[in-house]
Amino acid sequence: MNRLDSSTPLKVAKEIIGRIEDNTYSIGDKLPSERELVKSMGISRSSVREGVKLLTTMGYVETKDRRGTFISSKYKANNSGSDKFNDILQLASVYDLMEVRLNIERSIIQIAAKRATADDIQQMKYNIEQLAKTDDVSVLYKADLDFHLSIAKATHNILYFEIEKILLEKINESQEYFSSTSLETKSKTIEVFNLIVQNIENKNIKKAVALYNEHLEDVESALDRLFSKSI
Repeated sequence: MNRLDSSTPLKVAKEIIGRIEDNTYSIGDKLPSERELVKSMGISRSSVREGVKLLTTMGYVETKDRRGTFISSKYKANNSGSDKFNDILQLASVYDLMEVRLNIERSIIQIAAKRATADDIQQMKYNIEQLAKTDDVSVLYKADLDFHLSIAKATHNILYFEIEKILLEKINESQEYFSSTSLETKSKTIEVFNLIVQNIENKNIKKAVALYNEHLEDVESALDRLFSKSI
């Protein structure tokens, strides 16, 4: 996949965080004015304002009346463990999330195809049924994500399941990017999902993995086409 930039406000936030990390800015330092940031980053004032607003929400900077915006002492406290992970998720673009998701799922299917129980397979089939019986874009999209989550659950590895769940929940916030694609490819998706489950059920591990990886390659290609239109 070609690497795509995040939205401009996210780029602003990432740039400022980068300057904190490389000690260009230190805790307690005042950020340059909007005008200076606009000039140094070569972007609009509204994008700078939105990027700084995002960092304020994250607790990385704080605005003091009539004095300006400063790097918060909370930055270091927020920059570890689960807080840092949540902040990274906020800064990740849809493309970043999908890229990680697709690569993780390549590992997930290898394990799930070997470990899936009868109950796991039944859940996969149920999700395909939900996918087949609706043309409602939101329901369709959720059923698609639920199918992938059921594959992750079939690994019987809580880390794979929880990581996949977090990624899918975050991606679901941007479903407007993918809803039309999901509707257009519904029939093919159902056909492929049924074949994957059939091969898992029949213990044809290599075939199930191959089909799933082909599906991910199709998703990857669709993602490239989708985002290339927005460049």
